[in-house]
Amino acid sequence: MLPPPVRALADVVEAALDAALAHDPDALDTALARVAVVGPEQAGRVLGELARRLLEEQHADGLDSDDVQAVVVRVSRAAGEWLPDIDPYAVVAAVAGALGVHLEEESPVPPPSVTRHGVLLVAELLGGRRVRPLLHATVEDIARAEAQEQP
Repeated sequence: MLPPPVRALADVVEAALDAALAHDPDALDTALARVAVVGPEQAGRVLGELARRLLEEQHADGLDSDDVQAVVVRVSRAAGEWLPDIDPYAVVAAVAGALGVHLEEESPVPPPSVTRHGVLLVAELLGGRRVRPLLHATVEDIARAEAQEQP
């Protein structure tokens, strides 16, 4: 069982992912507004960790630039079918963040856009898998790691 603050974070991330999986732009906007209230940095960390796990799972031999380009194109095309304002550079920023690569400090992509495109990235990478089990395992791992970091 997740503690209440962690549960709230998992719930808003799950709502955003469910909206993306359902191709529901209004529900996605509503969920992302809730993410902004509950904790955009924490949600970004969860989305980044989810994306990293899924990318590593799908590219066990590692990712090269062609793999990253293919992921960006795949996400942009899939999301572009139901969202008119997809920004491939924001998808690149989401992939880079998931892999621990941070773009320039003065990135032209605002953090809310990276979060939005991070949701789209994870939704595409899930490939039909259920969100909740992987999400909860990821949130629990992050909470455990944070607890170990504290003195």
